[in-house]
Amino acid sequence: ASTSREVIFTNAADGHATIYAHMGFGGVAATGEFTDIALELLTYAATPTNTVMRSSGGTLHTYASVLSALRDARDGDEITVYPGTYRERNAGAEWVMSHRRNVRVRGIGFPVVDVAANDPGYQISLQVPHNQNLLIEGLVLRTTARVCSNAVLYGLVVTGSRDVLISNCVLWADIYSTNATFKHLVAVNNATNVLVQDSTIVTRNL
Repeated sequence: ASTSREVIFTNAADGHATIYAHMGFGGVAATGEFTDIALELLTYAATPTNTVMRSSGGTLHTYASVLSALRDARDGDEITVYPGTYRERNAGAEWVMSHRRNVRVRGIGFPVVDVAANDPGYQISLQVPHNQNLLIEGLVLRTTARVCSNAVLYGLVVTGSRDVLISNCVLWADIYSTNATFKHLVAVNNATNVLVQDSTIVTRNL
């Protein structure tokens, strides 16, 4: 199976760029191969913060909310989340983006999707069910949880999806609750080939 990977370099440098792709470790041989290596210049410095762009069929759509862009997503869309903090409503049991194929969600400069889990009931920060070939990269999904009474709270829920790559993300929870359980990432209902790479999980009990 092939795996795509993207790295965003934010340092400044002069001269020609060189990419080194290393395979294997020490005396351990590798049997895979690299394909489609490319270096792309990202020119987003003039773009306002707290802006989400959805590219769909050659047309750009602008949003102030990450979840709003996901709700409108269509097959093959690319959603770019520019730097900033996006304060979103808890999605609860809502299927924010469902039954889509080949959608790419890319964060620039680690934008923060900040979700408050304050209400009783089903608390899910982001649920992306029944998608196929979904890429989520470079996002910080932060949940502030204040629900108590033995509640179970969820960060990212991947329900029944196939071929999902979560890359270079931060799944973060600030827990003010007592007697509550927080699950950062849940893959359920026959979700298959859900891969998390180069990502960080942060839990703070406050």
